[in-house]
Amino acid sequence: MDLTKSELVERGWTSIGYDGTLEYFAKENEHNEILYIPVYEEKTIGNVRSMPKNAINILYNFINQ
Repeated sequence: MDLTKSELVERGWTSIGYDGTLEYFAKENEHNEILYIPVYEEKTIGNVRSMPKNAINILYNFINQ
């Protein structure tokens, strides 16, 4: 996927955070998976990745212990 940040937002993606180098955008698909992609210098890099929503909840619970 080769898009700018504004194109991602127009397509329903939401910024979920910045790790100091990359900003991450995410959205939920029809299969209850979270899709995410990193953005560097206003452009997407790499490919869209997905993770089941329940796995994200498990990771969230682990981090917040």
